[in-house]
Amino acid sequence: MIKAAPRLVDAIVHNKPLSSTADIEKVTGHEATEYEKLAGESLWNVGIFGTFLPGTEVFAKPGWEIGWGYQTPRYAVGTEFRFSGGANDSEDYMFALWSIGGRYFFNKKNITPYVGGGFSIIGLSYYDYDNNNYHSYYGSNDDNGLGAYFVGGVEMLRLTKSRLKFEMRVDRPFFSLSDQDIMPITFGIFFSQHYLPGGGCSLF
Repeated sequence: MIKAAPRLVDAIVHNKPLSSTADIEKVTGHEATEYEKLAGESLWNVGIFGTFLPGTEVFAKPGWEIGWGYQTPRYAVGTEFRFSGGANDSEDYMFALWSIGGRYFFNKKNITPYVGGGFSIIGLSYYDYDNNNYHSYYGSNDDNGLGAYFVGGVEMLRLTKSRLKFEMRVDRPFFSLSDQDIMPITFGIFFSQHYLPGGGCSLF
């Protein structure tokens, strides 16, 4: 009221609308337009997962992920780097990828299911050993290219600045190795932490 008093006097004396007396130093809170935007936060994430390659003997081989994302109550977008590799008595494999995509959350509660997908750049290799000669191969394959992925899972702890996810992911390369069509399927657990540039991070 004190800030607006000179404007009120000016409007009454000169018989003009009160809104016409506003200047940059005398705008009231009632007149100011509130800047509105979707609530969201930055999150970094790490995780571990088991890898399955259909059509091979690769079963629950370990892998890891590190990434960053931006999340609102209903959706998230982000990027990840993933790696998995290993060998058994008859096979050796490796895949590494960088992906960008999004997820949609079905509700705004502390625990929610979600689905999502995106695109990636994938590097793959797969070797099938000749059982009669361990040092030779039936197939010696490696290639890289573009691919797409689909994810589904459950996210928890959404009411805090941390997140915990259980997720299944299918990566579909847009190419095939010469001797084997490789399509990694992974099941994992992932932890995300709120991150504020310049302000560090906190658990709660």
